[in-house]
Amino acid sequence: MRSSWNSVTWTCLVLMSLTIGQVDSGYYAGAHFSYRPASANGLGNAITATYRIAYYYRDTTTDDFYSLYFCNTTTIGTGTLLGFQLFNLKCSSGGCGGGNTIVVGGSGGLLYTCTDYSAFAKISTGEGSENFNVTGDSVLYLFFNGLPDLMPNYNGRLRLQSTINATVRSDTGTINSSPWAPLVPEVRLQKGCTATFDIPVYDSDGDTVRCRWAQSGQGECATCTEEDIGFSLDEV
Repeated sequence: MRSSWNSVTWTCLVLMSLTIGQVDSGYYAGAHFSYRPASANGLGNAITATYRIAYYYRDTTTDDFYSLYFCNTTTIGTGTLLGFQLFNLKCSSGGCGGGNTIVVGGSGGLLYTCTDYSAFAKISTGEGSENFNVTGDSVLYLFFNGLPDLMPNYNGRLRLQSTINATVRSDTGTINSSPWAPLVPEVRLQKGCTATFDIPVYDSDGDTVRCRWAQSGQGECATCTEEDIGFSLDEV
Protein backbone atom coordinates (compact mmCIF):
# COMPACT_ATOMS: atom_id res chain seq x y z
CA MET A 1 0.00 0.00 0.00
CA ARG A 2 1.23 3.43 -0.84
CA SER A 3 0.64 6.34 1.45
CA SER A 4 -0.76 9.59 0.13
CA TRP A 5 1.89 12.30 -0.12
CA ASN A 6 1.16 15.64 -1.72
CA SER A 7 2.54 18.47 0.38
CA VAL A 8 4.83 17.63 3.26
CA THR A 9 6.18 19.87 5.98
CA TRP A 10 9.30 18.64 7.75
CA THR A 11 10.37 19.81 11.18
CA CYS A 12 13.96 20.80 11.82
CA LEU A 13 14.67 20.12 15.49
CA VAL A 14 16.98 22.71 17.03
CA LEU A 15 19.47 21.55 19.66
CA MET A 16 22.20 24.13 20.09
CA SER A 17 25.49 24.40 21.90
CA LEU A 18 26.18 28.02 22.76
CA THR A 19 29.55 29.16 24.02
CA ILE A 20 29.94 32.55 25.70
CA GLY A 21 33.26 32.97 27.44
CA GLN A 22 35.07 29.91 28.78
CA VAL A 23 33.20 26.62 29.02
CA ASP A 24 34.52 23.26 30.20
CA SER A 25 33.08 21.31 27.31
CA GLY A 26 32.44 17.59 27.17
CA TYR A 27 33.72 15.44 24.35
CA TYR A 28 30.50 14.96 22.41
CA ALA A 29 29.64 18.11 20.45
CA GLY A 30 26.54 17.05 18.53
CA ALA A 31 25.33 14.96 15.63
CA HIS A 32 22.54 14.63 13.12
CA PHE A 33 21.69 12.25 10.31
CA SER A 34 19.52 12.10 7.24
CA TYR A 35 18.32 9.35 4.94
CA ARG A 36 17.41 8.85 1.29
CA PRO A 37 16.76 5.98 -1.14
CA ALA A 38 20.04 4.22 -1.88
CA SER A 39 19.32 3.60 -5.56
CA ALA A 40 19.64 6.31 -8.18
CA ASN A 41 16.02 5.87 -9.31
CA GLY A 42 14.69 5.87 -5.75
CA LEU A 43 13.25 2.36 -6.02
CA GLY A 44 13.94 -0.75 -3.95
CA ASN A 45 14.20 -1.35 -0.23
CA ALA A 46 17.66 0.07 0.45
CA ILE A 47 18.14 3.32 2.36
CA THR A 48 21.33 5.35 2.71
CA ALA A 49 21.78 6.88 6.17
CA THR A 50 24.23 9.78 6.25
CA TYR A 51 25.42 11.16 9.57
CA ARG A 52 27.51 14.13 10.64
CA ILE A 53 29.04 14.00 14.08
CA ALA A 54 31.36 16.27 16.06
CA TYR A 55 33.60 15.81 19.07
CA TYR A 56 35.76 17.99 21.25
CA TYR A 57 39.30 16.89 21.96
CA ARG A 58 41.80 18.28 24.44
CA ASP A 59 45.44 17.27 24.74
CA THR A 60 47.16 13.92 24.96
CA THR A 61 47.90 14.24 28.67
CA THR A 62 44.30 14.75 29.83
CA ASP A 63 42.14 13.24 27.08
CA ASP A 64 42.05 9.47 26.69
CA PHE A 65 40.03 9.88 23.48
CA TYR A 66 42.38 12.39 21.82
CA SER A 67 43.55 10.05 19.05
CA LEU A 68 39.96 9.04 18.25
CA TYR A 69 38.80 12.56 17.41
CA PHE A 70 41.85 14.72 16.66
CA CYS A 71 41.78 16.23 13.17
CA ASN A 72 44.03 18.50 11.11
CA THR A 73 44.78 19.06 7.44
CA THR A 74 46.74 15.80 7.27
CA THR A 75 43.81 13.84 8.72
CA ILE A 76 41.48 15.34 6.13
CA GLY A 77 43.94 14.72 3.29
CA THR A 78 44.46 11.05 4.15
CA GLY A 79 40.78 10.37 4.84
CA THR A 80 41.58 8.81 8.20
CA LEU A 81 38.52 7.35 9.92
CA LEU A 82 37.74 8.80 13.34
CA GLY A 83 35.20 7.93 16.01
CA PHE A 84 34.30 5.62 18.84
CA GLN A 85 33.79 1.94 17.99
CA LEU A 86 30.98 1.40 20.50
CA PHE A 87 28.65 3.88 18.78
CA ASN A 88 26.15 2.36 16.35
CA LEU A 89 22.84 3.32 14.77
CA LYS A 90 20.16 0.86 15.81
CA CYS A 91 16.61 0.15 14.72
CA SER A 92 14.21 -0.45 17.60
CA SER A 93 11.00 -0.96 15.60
CA GLY A 94 9.55 -1.15 12.12
CA GLY A 95 10.78 -3.00 9.07
CA CYS A 96 14.53 -2.87 9.63
CA GLY A 97 14.85 -5.63 12.19
CA GLY A 98 13.68 -4.10 15.44
CA GLY A 99 14.88 -5.24 18.83
CA ASN A 100 17.78 -2.77 18.78
CA THR A 101 19.18 -4.34 15.60
CA ILE A 102 22.38 -2.60 14.52
CA VAL A 103 21.87 -1.24 11.01
CA VAL A 104 24.72 1.28 10.73
CA GLY A 105 28.18 0.86 12.19
CA GLY A 106 28.38 -2.86 12.93
CA SER A 107 31.39 -4.03 14.92
CA GLY A 108 33.46 -1.18 13.50
CA GLY A 109 31.33 1.48 15.15
CA LEU A 110 29.95 4.77 13.90
CA LEU A 111 33.13 6.08 12.26
CA TYR A 112 33.47 9.23 10.20
CA THR A 113 35.84 10.96 7.81
CA CYS A 114 36.88 14.35 9.14
CA THR A 115 35.77 17.24 6.93
CA ASP A 116 36.56 20.27 9.08
CA TYR A 117 38.04 21.20 12.44
CA SER A 118 38.91 24.11 14.71
CA ALA A 119 42.29 24.11 16.41
CA PHE A 120 41.12 27.02 18.57
CA ALA A 121 37.95 25.31 19.82
CA LYS A 122 39.58 21.85 19.66
CA ILE A 123 36.69 20.30 17.81
CA SER A 124 36.51 17.96 14.81
CA THR A 125 33.52 17.32 12.57
CA GLY A 126 33.04 14.63 9.96
CA GLU A 127 30.64 12.59 7.91
CA GLY A 128 29.91 8.96 7.18
CA SER A 129 27.18 6.91 5.54
CA GLU A 130 25.95 3.33 5.24
CA ASN A 131 23.16 1.47 3.48
CA PHE A 132 20.59 -0.81 5.08
CA ASN A 133 17.40 -2.50 3.92
CA VAL A 134 13.82 -1.94 5.01
CA THR A 135 10.85 -4.20 4.39
CA GLY A 136 7.66 -2.73 2.97
CA ASP A 137 5.99 0.49 4.03
CA SER A 138 7.18 1.16 7.55
CA VAL A 139 8.12 3.84 10.02
CA LEU A 140 11.51 3.11 11.56
CA TYR A 141 12.89 4.34 14.86
CA LEU A 142 16.63 4.81 14.52
CA PHE A 143 18.95 5.86 17.32
CA PHE A 144 22.39 5.56 18.83
CA ASN A 145 23.46 5.59 22.46
CA GLY A 146 26.73 6.87 23.82
CA LEU A 147 28.72 6.14 26.94
CA PRO A 148 28.43 8.49 29.93
CA ASP A 149 32.20 8.92 30.31
CA LEU A 150 32.29 10.86 27.05
CA MET A 151 30.66 13.77 28.88
CA PRO A 152 32.26 13.77 32.34
CA ASN A 153 30.46 16.91 33.52
CA TYR A 154 26.96 15.52 33.00
CA ASN A 155 24.96 12.49 34.07
CA GLY A 156 23.28 10.03 31.74
CA ARG A 157 24.01 8.62 28.33
CA LEU A 158 24.21 10.41 25.01
CA ARG A 159 21.36 9.74 22.65
CA LEU A 160 20.48 10.73 19.10
CA GLN A 161 17.25 9.46 17.62
CA SER A 162 15.10 9.91 14.55
CA THR A 163 11.93 8.48 13.05
CA ILE A 164 12.29 7.35 9.43
CA ASN A 165 9.18 7.16 7.28
CA ALA A 166 10.05 4.58 4.63
CA THR A 167 6.66 4.51 2.94
CA VAL A 168 6.51 4.99 -0.82
CA ARG A 169 5.30 8.45 -1.77
CA SER A 170 2.36 8.74 -4.16
CA ASP A 171 3.72 11.93 -5.74
CA THR A 172 7.24 10.66 -6.53
CA GLY A 173 6.73 6.88 -6.47
CA THR A 174 9.86 6.49 -4.34
CA ILE A 175 10.77 6.16 -0.69
CA ASN A 176 10.79 9.51 1.03
CA SER A 177 14.03 11.42 1.63
CA SER A 178 14.59 13.36 4.83
CA PRO A 179 15.51 17.05 5.01
CA TRP A 180 19.05 18.14 5.74
CA ALA A 181 19.90 20.92 8.19
CA PRO A 182 23.69 21.04 8.58
CA LEU A 183 23.92 23.04 11.80
CA VAL A 184 27.37 23.79 13.16
CA PRO A 185 27.91 21.94 16.46
CA GLU A 186 28.89 25.05 18.38
CA VAL A 187 28.03 28.73 18.04
CA ARG A 188 30.44 31.27 19.55
CA LEU A 189 29.08 34.76 20.22
CA GLN A 190 30.59 37.91 21.64
CA LYS A 191 29.25 38.49 25.15
CA GLY A 192 26.82 41.41 25.38
CA CYS A 193 26.19 41.58 21.63
CA THR A 194 23.16 40.71 19.51
CA ALA A 195 23.72 38.32 16.61
CA THR A 196 21.60 36.73 13.91
CA PHE A 197 22.54 33.58 12.03
CA ASP A 198 20.76 31.41 9.49
CA ILE A 199 20.02 27.69 9.77
CA PRO A 200 20.56 26.14 6.32
CA VAL A 201 17.91 23.59 5.34
CA TYR A 202 17.50 21.43 2.24
CA ASP A 203 15.06 18.77 1.07
CA SER A 204 15.61 16.84 -2.17
CA ASP A 205 11.86 16.10 -2.49
CA GLY A 206 11.03 19.80 -2.40
CA ASP A 207 9.13 19.53 0.89
CA THR A 208 8.79 22.51 3.22
CA VAL A 209 11.19 22.48 6.17
CA ARG A 210 10.45 24.38 9.40
CA CYS A 211 12.44 24.56 12.62
CA ARG A 212 11.39 24.42 16.28
CA TRP A 213 12.92 23.97 19.71
CA ALA A 214 13.13 20.50 21.22
CA GLN A 215 10.07 19.46 23.25
CA SER A 216 10.14 17.15 26.26
CA GLY A 217 6.62 15.93 25.40
CA GLN A 218 8.05 14.47 22.19
CA GLY A 219 10.73 12.53 24.07
CA GLU A 220 13.33 15.15 23.10
CA CYS A 221 15.97 16.89 25.19
CA ALA A 222 14.20 20.20 25.80
CA THR A 223 16.76 21.11 28.46
CA CYS A 224 19.51 20.89 25.82
CA THR A 225 18.26 24.01 24.05
CA GLU A 226 19.24 27.55 24.87
CA GLU A 227 15.79 29.11 24.54
CA ASP A 228 15.88 30.40 28.11
CA ILE A 229 18.92 32.67 27.66
CA GLY A 230 17.51 35.02 25.07
CA PHE A 231 17.39 33.11 21.79
CA SER A 232 14.47 33.83 19.49
CA LEU A 233 13.76 31.26 16.77
CA ASP A 234 11.99 32.29 13.57
CA GLU A 235 10.06 29.13 12.69
CA VAL A 236 8.83 30.36 9.29
